Amino acid sequence: MKNVILVVIDAFASDIARIGFEQERLPMLKTLADRGAIRDSIAVFPSITPAATASLVTGCFPADHHVAGMHWIDVARSDVAYFGDDKWTILQKGVDTFLNEFLVDLNYERLHVPALFELIERKGFEAASLNYLWFRGDTTHRVHEPWAIKLIPGVSLEGTICGPRVLHLGDLVSSFEGVDLTSNGGPLERMGFNDRRTRDALLHLVERGLPAFTLAYFPDNDFDSHDDGPREALATLEKVDRSLAEVIDASGGLDRFLAETTMIVTGDHSQSELVEDASERGIDVHELLTGFKVGRRGDYWTEDDELVACPNLRAMQLYERSSGGPPTRQVVERLLSDPRVDQVIRRLDHASGSPTTYQVSTADRGEMSLRKAADSADAIADDHGVRWELEGDLAAIDATVSDRAIHFGDYPNALQRIAGAFSEVSGSLWVTAKPGHEFRFSGGSLHSRGSHGSLHLGDSVSPLIVAGGPEELQVPSVPRSVDVARLCMDALDLR
Repeated sequence: MKNVILVVIDAFASDIARIGFEQERLPMLKTLADRGAIRDSIAVFPSITPAATASLVTGCFPADHHVAGMHWIDVARSDVAYFGDDKWTILQKGVDTFLNEFLVDLNYERLHVPALFELIERKGFEAASLNYLWFRGDTTHRVHEPWAIKLIPGVSLEGTICGPRVLHLGDLVSSFEGVDLTSNGGPLERMGFNDRRTRDALLHLVERGLPAFTLAYFPDNDFDSHDDGPREALATLEKVDRSLAEVIDASGGLDRFLAETTMIVTGDHSQSELVEDASERGIDVHELLTGFKVGRRGDYWTEDDELVACPNLRAMQLYERSSGGPPTRQVVERLLSDPRVDQVIRRLDHASGSPTTYQVSTADRGEMSLRKAADSADAIADDHGVRWELEGDLAAIDATVSDRAIHFGDYPNALQRIAGAFSEVSGSLWVTAKPGHEFRFSGGSLHSRGSHGSLHLGDSVSPLIVAGGPEELQVPSVPRSVDVARLCMDALDLR
């Protein structure tokens, strides 16, 4: 059995990869693609890191793993889940709470399905997680408090966490005894949660001997794409390419590496360009919902609130009072009155035991509804054999139907992604922004050049490169991020 390395490059976009290949700036990734297979892989919705990375490592849509983006409300727990980068929302929750929820709550309370590390190690094989957001496992690891954490008054971290046998989380956790991989740069190097430390950890594993499964996460491209734009961040992808070349060289060269290892490289989502004008770029949530009583930023709702908004960059979910609030149609019309809003998606009430119906409304492309269908001759099939009943104007999702099959344009795999976005903890409405814009609270942070989160293909399509796989390994012709976990299990012959 070959070892498997899954490399996840945050915000790795297919269109940027193609530019890098054409300009010969990503030679190792191009070589791996030429020696194996490359496809465009479709992210889940919302196309945002916590939900998207959870889907990669579980094989589930958010409807099943219950990670509803980076910002949502858990009504059963009466709390707000926030795992983003807006400093004011973090301060509202409290830095101590925020950090410990990232370390423990996110993996062990929020995630409702097993992760790859658990599935693999319970079959008797060793697994490693390097700087990945998700690391659930059965081995106890000690948490270290970096100097930057110790300087924050009142903040203390959990003493231990459980993960796979091999776990490296920046400056916080490392199971590499006698090897110092700390960053010493504190916040300037995101306390070791950066590409350089992921590379160093992966090189150490090569020297030590690779586990059966290793997930190596390279986060810098997402940060740099937000700040500089996806095209400018190609320079960051070049560094990742060089890091992978170092790992392969340290393994004895490409031929030996591919003879012993299956390499899978992908992204969790992509990023699209934002407009330059900051006043136009950001859709202020409270201005958008003028006339309604909207909860304050980062707070659980109060008795007076009619709506609570949870921005997720280029998407947003809205929670409505079950009674006493404004009619949903009134809310939808208010949202669509802003020309920067693209789609309003809602889950309609349905009878127990019958398929759920979802409705997509737009200001300029009409409205349509969808529901999963029984296996009948009248149903419409998507690329993955899922059958649907559709009504209304398919222009709302830029789709057409021919020969009982649906074909997507600007919103790839829209039907599965819409149905897969609604869980017990998601809002009753999802709202998406048109390209160039993102949602924010008044005074909240706003990214300058790139963003993601919506159904649009600009936010949603990453390369999937598979090289060195067993002959019998089948790479889907139209892969989704939810297919990657199964691909890893198949490569390990752990079906």
